[in-house]
Amino acid sequence: MRLTILSVAFSLSPVDPDSVGGAEQVLSEIDEGLVQRGHRSFVIARPESKVAGTLIPTLSLPGPISDSTWKIAHQAVRKAIAYALDHHPIDLIHMHGFDFANYLPPQDVPTLVTLHLPLDWYRGTRCAF
Repeated sequence: MRLTILSVAFSLSPVDPDSVGGAEQVLSEIDEGLVQRGHRSFVIARPESKVAGTLIPTLSLPGPISDSTWKIAHQAVRKAIAYALDHHPIDLIHMHGFDFANYLPPQDVPTLVTLHLPLDWYRGTRCAF
């Protein structure tokens, strides 16, 4: 059975096999493995990302990170998720960013979240652990 997986990267870091961040490296490996096994892999990430599947780009936001930068980044991810769900039959959404709670999809699509950081980093999100 061929699956269609939508992976969502941390909104401020590009994804590629040589990324500095561990979450981005893990996402890159999963994307590559899905494609090699004949599944469809869509990755929502910054436009300079390099993926094996299909990249759905968000934004490159230069400069210092501010409250407005976070809001813009999260809105871009929400739009990219909506686009993917409107245009592709997604079987599973796999979230990788520690800020995932800011752009959880409203649709009833199975969603998996991989926590790449210590649990305390996720406190204060709208998710309860």
